[in-house]
Amino acid sequence: MHAALWLDAHRGASALELAQAVDGRSWDAGIKALALFPDVLDAMNRNYAWTVALGEAYATDPADVLRAVQAVRRKALAAGELVRASHQRIIADGETILIQPANPDLVYVPGGRTFDVSVGHRFNWGWHSWNVDWRHGSLLYQDTPYLTAL
Repeated sequence: MHAALWLDAHRGASALELAQAVDGRSWDAGIKALALFPDVLDAMNRNYAWTVALGEAYATDPADVLRAVQAVRRKALAAGELVRASHQRIIADGETILIQPANPDLVYVPGGRTFDVSVGHRFNWGWHSWNVDWRHGSLLYQDTPYLTAL
């Protein structure tokens, strides 16, 4: 919620300006990374109770949350609702379904817009510092399992 308020005060700033400004904050790397996705932060702030519940579920059992995401993806794929598009690739690998940006420097947020994440290359908390290990059920930050201390 604090990041969303901070972002409100920085509306109109370029992605680079936001990245430089947020880099100096003492925030967790995950919050810094989200600051470059104002549409995502807005949605999280609007659905604050859901955001908290998701965070608590992830803190309790990250692998279970990631299994649930895969279950929803499998249902969406089976229903024909998850399709390849110009902005994303859908890769089905056994029970694992990956959704990857077609261009690794541009990330499309459903219901939002496309974000240029290449500015994060110069910051160690940027987009390319993160990955999801779907097979083992963990979020990786700089190749290490990530769980923030709240």
